Amino acid sequence: MNFKGFDRDALTQFREQANRGSNTYVRIGDGKTKIRFFVSPNEPNPVPFHEVHMHWYPTADGNKRTLLCTQRTQGIHQRPCPLCALVNKLYKSQNAEMVDLAKNIKPARSFMQYGFVATDKDGEWKGSPDIISIPKTLMQQIIDSVSMSDEYINLWDIDEGYPITVNRAKGDGQFQYVYTVLPARKPMALSTEPFLSAVKETKSISTILQIPDDEAQRKAVEEVNAAIEGIGTLSTSDEDETDALSVSETSSVGSLLSEMS
Repeated sequence: MNFKGFDRDALTQFREQANRGSNTYVRIGDGKTKIRFFVSPNEPNPVPFHEVHMHWYPTADGNKRTLLCTQRTQGIHQRPCPLCALVNKLYKSQNAEMVDLAKNIKPARSFMQYGFVATDKDGEWKGSPDIISIPKTLMQQIIDSVSMSDEYINLWDIDEGYPITVNRAKGDGQFQYVYTVLPARKPMALSTEPFLSAVKETKSISTILQIPDDEAQRKAVEEVNAAIEGIGTLSTSDEDETDALSVSETSSVGSLLSEMS
């Protein structure tokens, strides 16, 4: 037993990889984060941010998985999404638990773009870019902060784009997080090393998105149907228990499952 544990660097690296999950997308954490956005030179249809819709759905082991919504995500070959159809049916079930399930499964919208990142903790710019995923509220704040000033500030120009500093803090009430955005006073060129080589190697974001095939969509629907069956078979040995489904509610669950099959 010679295992000595992990040093600080190894633990930090593991946390960063875990936060990214199976994708290369990163989210902005609490505190201050500097970002220098850019558009990949291999992007056929450049946009300030790529609008992406992602389902989070429950699995049999109690975890959650993600599935790209092929119906709402922009910049891909759009086609009907069976999870969206399932969500609509859950909303119409008039069953409170199923409606809650629908709210959790409905696609969440985010906006993605390449960027180099520097946090207060790290101090220096990372040598490789990330695909940064931000919520709609932050995206709107970023665009307003650079387009509504007296002088337009270009964030994406490879030579003369400006970095921004984003501060995220815990909010109160209905606001889970509060963001502030501050553009830098000077531009930051990405047309020289050590940034240029990394910029050239980036791929179009639309090609990196894990677009599900029919089989992946079918499996996701099966996982959700298993969760629905669990709702439909809730039972209790306590006669005074009031949380169990009534007979009429259980019947409606069975009808809904038959309709979805």
